[in-house]
Amino acid sequence: MSVCLSCSSNDSNLLYDFGELPAVNKFFSQDDVDSEKKYPLVLNYCKVCFLVQIEEVPPAEDLYQDYHHKSSASAGNVDHLKSFKDFIVDNFDLKTNILEIGSNDSTLLNLLNEEGFDIIGIDPAINLNQDDKNVISSFFNTEIVEKISNNYGKFDLIFGLNVFAHSKDFLDMFLAANELLKTDGTFIFEVAYADKTILKGNFDTIYHEHVCSYTLTSLNKVLSIAGFKIIDAYEIDTQGGSLRLMCKKLSTNLKTNNRFTKLLDGEKKLGYSEVEFYESIAKSIQTKVDKINQFFEALYEKNKKILFIGAPARGVVVINLVKSLNKKNCIVIDDTKEKQNKLFPGTHIPVTQWEKVDFGNYDIAIILSWNYSDYLLDKLTSYGFKKDVYTLIPDIKKIS
Repeated sequence: MSVCLSCSSNDSNLLYDFGELPAVNKFFSQDDVDSEKKYPLVLNYCKVCFLVQIEEVPPAEDLYQDYHHKSSASAGNVDHLKSFKDFIVDNFDLKTNILEIGSNDSTLLNLLNEEGFDIIGIDPAINLNQDDKNVISSFFNTEIVEKISNNYGKFDLIFGLNVFAHSKDFLDMFLAANELLKTDGTFIFEVAYADKTILKGNFDTIYHEHVCSYTLTSLNKVLSIAGFKIIDAYEIDTQGGSLRLMCKKLSTNLKTNNRFTKLLDGEKKLGYSEVEFYESIAKSIQTKVDKINQFFEALYEKNKKILFIGAPARGVVVINLVKSLNKKNCIVIDDTKEKQNKLFPGTHIPVTQWEKVDFGNYDIAIILSWNYSDYLLDKLTSYGFKKDVYTLIPDIKKIS
């Protein structure tokens, strides 16, 4: 039992113990792999506010200051950022003063700059943003609010995509966003939706960077604590299923949109505010873990050579739970240059680029970036791979 990171109750209970896993976005070379660390990964849920959260969070500096996930590395992700840019263009005028939280390698920031928006980013990954004059290299929290406010004033629009599940201090981040937002300003953020991920037993979004797995039920509570009210909510396809929320300060008089009300009512009917629902999830997770292990055990016994496509965080989680894996028979392809010629976290399988692979040398391909499987299958086919291709989540599925 531990203290809830959202409502501070002492009623947070075990949901699933994944054992020890490495930092999913830290890729080491052969020379420095001995410095890799593993951390306990225990998933809990709060019986009061029903937030799903990990129990022990590694130091943020260990995870983010030298970071190997780039927004621009995935064509599918870039397409999503372009669609979000279009959303901003359609709903806000060019006079809007914008702050992006978690700007990563400035992909979205640059897209909005090209449209003529005045935008500042903040991100702790110094290796990705140290040369960008429009990015503050820092963690986002209430301690930096005064500095940002003194330099840039307050903002008409603050947004963060896939950022607010990544820190145990997410409440402080919401409070900081509230302080920096103008009275009539808008706060927009996206997070992976637990309804489509862990609550369906799809455990691959559970890792140390994803401190929380949010439902609308749990978000409504924490945002209220931070002085926000949700005025609109959208379900979107990115990250295997996500929420986009538009928020205003509690002091404003804007009414909540029917989309939000329907989603919240739907969660209540599904039991997301009932203890019994959460107690059933562990069995669903274990069933999927067991099936994946049985699948790999069969490949191991037949000495199959495996080609893994993508080295995303979600893939690192899955492969580190596999017990039977002949690492000498495996290789990983990933488009991110920072990951290439490094070792896959935990298992230390080599990561390379498409052009260096002899595709005829492998018996099976497994797409770990399953949320971009259509794009990656097309690419795999274009390189002449004609054997079986599988995805593992949401279910083990042959896709070619």
